[in-house]
Amino acid sequence: MAQPQQGLRVTDFLPTRFCGDKIDRDLCTAHFYTFVALHNVVQLFKRSLQGSARLWIEGKVFETLQDLQTSFINRFSPSHSQFAHVAPFESIMYARGESAEQHLSKISQLAQIIGYGEDQVRDKFLSTLPHKCRTAVLMSTPDNNLETIVSRTQCFFDLQNEKASRELSFSSQEVNPAPNAAIYDEIAQLKNC
Repeated sequence: MAQPQQGLRVTDFLPTRFCGDKIDRDLCTAHFYTFVALHNVVQLFKRSLQGSARLWIEGKVFETLQDLQTSFINRFSPSHSQFAHVAPFESIMYARGESAEQHLSKISQLAQIIGYGEDQVRDKFLSTLPHKCRTAVLMSTPDNNLETIVSRTQCFFDLQNEKASRELSFSSQEVNPAPNAAIYDEIAQLKNC
């Protein structure tokens, strides 16, 4: 907190002082509200700032006490701003054994904080999938609907899981034999999910 100027006490900046005498209810209430009034809070807060902080607050208008608090914290504590989450968002990777929904949830939470939309979430989701999975999902999904992509991804994971449930059934479709026959087979299975 900034030190008061020589000869002044911190209490000199406070509204009128109350000595404890019994007074009219309205005067007592008015005295209390002088501390609650936003303008007085801002003025007291301004006096605690110096240097670049004081320059920052000059001329700013705050609608609520929460607005003052949020603006101050966002300005002088950027590690808590939405942009501080960009690096963690960029470094998200798929963890083996994670379901498609869990992976999407992890991405969506950070994307929401940063303010990213569905396109960025979809692109990040796809780019973090294992290569074989991403290829099969992209080739088996006719549109870029995120819900469909997540569903097909989970189906791929289930097919790849050694302990996949016995309830999965696959329809046999003719697939052109090619060097990537395994991928075409997986795509056919994903289309049937």
